[in-house]
Amino acid sequence: MTTPAAAANSGGERRFTFRMPRITRLILLGWGVGIRPAAVTVDDRAVVVRFGFYGISVPWAEIDHFEHKGPFIWWRALAVRHTLFHTDVSYCSDARGAVVLYLKARRPAFWARHVDQVYIGIEDLEGLEHELLRRGIQGSHPPV
Repeated sequence: MTTPAAAANSGGERRFTFRMPRITRLILLGWGVGIRPAAVTVDDRAVVVRFGFYGISVPWAEIDHFEHKGPFIWWRALAVRHTLFHTDVSYCSDARGAVVLYLKARRPAFWARHVDQVYIGIEDLEGLEHELLRRGIQGSHPPV
């Protein structure tokens, strides 16, 4: 079995964009989306999320597994969000769903002191899942 760290060295960089309907672009301006980039980059070292003024870089060795979740309630899905009394942070631009990265240990992410789940709601959820699987991260997809 290939370890995530070894699989991460299997090469290439891939970029995933966030889905941005017109109304979403207006709402997300307050988070810096449109002023600064909003995309997820998967490279040999990490999964890097850039969402306007906010972002996180998660090295491959810190990812335990992933899961596909959603759809969500639209007002809970948009923007950068951290749920009080939980250990998640979310970067989503619509309510269709997200790939959730479960981390091996809690870590700080800007104002959130203890994060061990990172929700990433991009346009191509299946593409991100495929990339994670290709690099040795185990995951699950909801039934179709």
